[in-house]
Amino acid sequence: MHDRLEPQEPGIALEKPDPRPEGALIFGAMERRGLTARAAAAKVGMSEGRLRQIINGYQALGQGQFRVVVGKAIRVAQLAKLVGVTPEQLTEAGREDAARILRDLLSEDAAAPAQQDNPVSEEELRAIRDNDLMPTHLRDWASSILAQLHAIREAERAATDELRRRAG
Repeated sequence: MHDRLEPQEPGIALEKPDPRPEGALIFGAMERRGLTARAAAAKVGMSEGRLRQIINGYQALGQGQFRVVVGKAIRVAQLAKLVGVTPEQLTEAGREDAARILRDLLSEDAAAPAQQDNPVSEEELRAIRDNDLMPTHLRDWASSILAQLHAIREAERAATDELRRRAG
């Protein structure tokens, strides 16, 4: 039997490393939100195992060896965004690289509603549908949306009529 294995390469530890500050920060926020590692991993599109490595700050290699893990900035930022960790908190945890990405992600989210506030009007949909120069798939899309709008309006009218009838 071996008394004690020696690290084979840099970044290998013979004792479990402490969690990195950003990992502890993200894990604490996950706990406060009642979010499991499995659910968080699924929401950001990574494996549960990799998420745990980022949070714990190591990968178990077996034979009592551990590889120190520093999550990629984009992954740390995605996790931070998911659980409500701020860019300032990431900076304080020593991950300014992830904080910069998180700021970008949050500013993209802030800009998105403005784009959604300008829906295509019925008039524009009719113009697309009726324009023979438009590609068929766009004309079909416009027809489908117009039909859905019509069905919604009919359902709203029926519901309003029913409420008026009941009210007397």
